[in-house]
Amino acid sequence: SRIFRNASCSSNAPTNRSRRLPGGSNRFARLLPTSPMLRVGLSSSQMPIWAVFTLASLVSSYNIDVLVPVIKRGESETAFSISLAPFRDEKGRAFILSGAPLGESSSIMNSTQTGALLACPLIGDDDNCFEIGNKFMTDSDSIQLDRQLFGQSLSVYQSQALPSQSRIFSCAPLHRSLLKKRTGEGLPSSYYPIGMCIELNASMHFTNKEDMCGTAGLSDLSANFLCMGGMSSVAKSKYFVVGAPGAYYQRGSGIASSKLSDEAGISDYQPQTRIDPFTSTGVSYRLPDLSYYLGYSIAMDLNSDDDNKLIMGSPRWSDHSAGDKPIMPGGANLFRMAGSNDKNPRLRPQREFSGVQMGEAFGYSVALINIDNDGGNPDSFIGAPFHANPSHFNEGKVYVFIESQASQMVSMVSDVPTDNALFGAAIASPGDINKDGFNDIVVGAPGEGDDGTSSGTVYIYFGRKQEDGYFELSQKIRARDHSTLRGIRYFGFTVVRGDDLDDNNYPDVLIGSFQSDRAILLRTRSIVIVEASVRFSKDHISLDERTCIDQTEQRNYTCFVVYASLTYSFKDSKDATSNTLPLSYSLTLDVDNPEERLFFAKNRNREESNDITLTRNETATIEEVVYVKRVITDRQTPFQIRLKYGESDDFKITPTRRDAQSLPPLHPTIERRSETVELAVQNNVSVALDCDGLDGYSGCNPDLVPTYKLSFVNNIPSLGPDVSYLVAGEGPILVLNVSIFNRAEEAHLTKTHFVLPPRVTFKNASTVYKEDEDDVTCEISHDYAILYVGYTEVECLVANPLKKNQTKIFLLRLQNSLVGDEGNATIFINTTSDGIELGQTGTNNFGYANFDVSAVSNLRLAGYGPPTGLIESSPCFIG
Repeated sequence: SRIFRNASCSSNAPTNRSRRLPGGSNRFARLLPTSPMLRVGLSSSQMPIWAVFTLASLVSSYNIDVLVPVIKRGESETAFSISLAPFRDEKGRAFILSGAPLGESSSIMNSTQTGALLACPLIGDDDNCFEIGNKFMTDSDSIQLDRQLFGQSLSVYQSQALPSQSRIFSCAPLHRSLLKKRTGEGLPSSYYPIGMCIELNASMHFTNKEDMCGTAGLSDLSANFLCMGGMSSVAKSKYFVVGAPGAYYQRGSGIASSKLSDEAGISDYQPQTRIDPFTSTGVSYRLPDLSYYLGYSIAMDLNSDDDNKLIMGSPRWSDHSAGDKPIMPGGANLFRMAGSNDKNPRLRPQREFSGVQMGEAFGYSVALINIDNDGGNPDSFIGAPFHANPSHFNEGKVYVFIESQASQMVSMVSDVPTDNALFGAAIASPGDINKDGFNDIVVGAPGEGDDGTSSGTVYIYFGRKQEDGYFELSQKIRARDHSTLRGIRYFGFTVVRGDDLDDNNYPDVLIGSFQSDRAILLRTRSIVIVEASVRFSKDHISLDERTCIDQTEQRNYTCFVVYASLTYSFKDSKDATSNTLPLSYSLTLDVDNPEERLFFAKNRNREESNDITLTRNETATIEEVVYVKRVITDRQTPFQIRLKYGESDDFKITPTRRDAQSLPPLHPTIERRSETVELAVQNNVSVALDCDGLDGYSGCNPDLVPTYKLSFVNNIPSLGPDVSYLVAGEGPILVLNVSIFNRAEEAHLTKTHFVLPPRVTFKNASTVYKEDEDDVTCEISHDYAILYVGYTEVECLVANPLKKNQTKIFLLRLQNSLVGDEGNATIFINTTSDGIELGQTGTNNFGYANFDVSAVSNLRLAGYGPPTGLIESSPCFIG
């Protein structure tokens, strides 16, 4: 990982516009093209050198510990941790090495911001770093040291067999040397950023320095005056290779050496096409169109003994062969180290990779990792931190080319897309951190932070056999989520293999946060394998055997005992560091069943939780008595019991701060594939059924024989005793006498369904025999109301289970309280169970009842009539 590099040379030179970076930090702005802080101090007549990512016109592996990180602190605003490496000196003492390219060397008085290389003892305070390798810094008439970015790149060769042969390499890519004009060259004599690299021995003492570009023969002033050898570097047993992104008119190059002190063994890779931007009459200040910056990033496979593969990134590469290609997507080149012997290395290009999106900076970071450990060629990981998706800019992406799949390309992205996340700004492999035989991957997303502070995030993926191009995210470490990392910004800008600095037989991870001037070593916890099991006191649970007495209710219950067993061992016997393991556990009953059928006798709940301490290689067993509720609906589904376990709260307590003599021990962690994977086992115990499971069916095979009889209860005396119809309005009650007989195996969840016509309502239900009154329950269901407007369904659960040769009889009472049309009405009836009836005899379970609905009125006619006239008759008298 590197600074967003820039070196500008003159205030009156044209300024390139850099792609916007996240965070809004003034300190980060000092690394941008418009800042004078990184000007290389050449003559005022010269041009701005370069700015990476400029556009012409223009998004907890579970065993990585974050509780007790080892944090080393550099001087403020020195870009401390921009480059990192673990190292052991010849006496075996562990150090964290860090570059601070904006720092000051204590040995130079007349230069500013020379940069520095520091060694931080692993044991001790966080500010115990001291400067190393500064003896080469002596100003002279031929060199200038101001703002040379010493410590910008850092690599080590660590010899396990011969510790005295270990070496440290660090470079100052903007180290300026006096180059004199030659006849016919357009540039004047001046100090140019050729770059300088130094070598330190196993005692961290200076042994040699070298102008890599000049030694490699890049003496053509017009082509290589911006060589910047050492902007990136990598070292292995045979070779030390640096990137020189300014060589060959900023097309870039790689310079390989068998060892730094052997000048005869240094050579470079020369791009095939050379375009000279300078005229014979003077200097042109325009940047060449082919400023690819090959060598901006560089990597070898540090997890294997293969020294012959190398990859270099060129984040400004463009394909000019066709007009429809994206502008400056970036690229990378895979090389093979070749030569007559190890002292005469040559870089031979093997393959080219290219980005797909304009300005995504494909090649900003690179890594070679044989993730599936197949013994073949390593896989190529190429970061494009400025990749954007339709809704998030600068989100970032990592492209992976799988060698075992004919270089199939897959990609990795942040699991939570975020603007300016810069996912892929750094890529590394710590090795096999979970000891599954595959190399794992670490990816930095230094700008990711939901709180807007760019606190940074590191993603850790498990390696695996690559058959589908899938990478399993094992742990996501967000700085802002952990109290030990809060306040750190751009966490993950640098990620490096940390080796096994704490000697626990697991490789660690080094992470840089140059904005906070912090180097963080996250140690890897050893892994224990916990074996868990659940078993029962009975093979089958008979619900008719109620042998346990509940002391609270003084009632008998069906019961059984659950035995939960736990034991642990270390994944690697060499890792055994403790003889006890504190755990938390919980037992949950009937996990996937919505009906609460079981409860623990101890607490009358479905769950029981507690802590337990295991002894290594011994089995601890937990016993719990479980009751079955007296009335349950589901009597066929097996009872499910889950044992969940994990690290107890005591297990997670942060140890006290380390003293000056040792690191606090790390608790081991339980093996799992991911921090989100639940540690649990589950087992089932079946319910005893009185059936054989005939006809290829595992459940019971009943044979239900229902009969239905319709009668009326008259509550209107004037209608007489023999009413055979339902009266509209309040009147006689319709009674269905239902008899269910089972002549085969027991039936479970036996139900009789009644579909009532409009205006017929459910009144109540009852059993004929008192001893059956708990066996029949009826209620209105609304299923038919959806399909048939006005119809009502009544569902009656009958005797769960209904045993063989058993009969249940109940009465269903109905009435019509609404006045409506007269006529014939029908009740549809069907009896079902959860079993498959023998010989498909369930066809006789359907029935219906027809009846008439009549309107009955009791009428009495009474009336009167008034007289229409009165005739009065009088007697007659004759004189």
